[in-house]
Amino acid sequence: MLNELKEAKVIPVLRNMPDDDLTDIVQALVDGGAKAIEITLDEPNGIAKIKKLKKEFPELLVGAGTVFSIDDAEDAIKVKADFLVSPIMVKEVLHFANNRHTLFIPGVFTPTEMVHATIQGASMVNIFPASALGPEFIASVLEPFEDIPLMCSSDENVADYMNAGAEVIRIDRNLITDRNLENKEWNLIKGRFQEYVAQVN
Repeated sequence: MLNELKEAKVIPVLRNMPDDDLTDIVQALVDGGAKAIEITLDEPNGIAKIKKLKKEFPELLVGAGTVFSIDDAEDAIKVKADFLVSPIMVKEVLHFANNRHTLFIPGVFTPTEMVHATIQGASMVNIFPASALGPEFIASVLEPFEDIPLMCSSDENVADYMNAGAEVIRIDRNLITDRNLENKEWNLIKGRFQEYVAQVN
């Protein structure tokens, strides 16, 4: 799964998307080149959305984001989420996911946290919030820790983060606007995601 995420490179993060439009939104992203998406669990329907998308898009990697607890991880694994992401490091969740052969990517902020997470068994870490640190931090921290795969969240400077050494970028805030949803502008969503993909290829 780790290699598949690395191949995907850019992961759109969907948070509080309208249930009725979810299929159209994801289809637009897939048409724009998405190979993986993330549904956050900080909404009541997150698990149901993962279950729905796993059925509708069997070739797409569908992950669960904002995973804070073993209950979150267990619920996501039950609906066959392909990977789990968190903004924080929760040792118990990491061990739980590893025991169930599911990739859990914990959030870290410092080099010490990066190393501790990998010692605990993390195969990749999520630099959060990456925007507070910037691409320069990524390049610097990978000099002594080049073997630790990094995920970052950024809606800007995507190419800079990848060039600095990040292997996966999560796209969140600027990808889908309220106007896109109100006017069902699926082609605009597709085109915007294509621009992100072009930056990393």
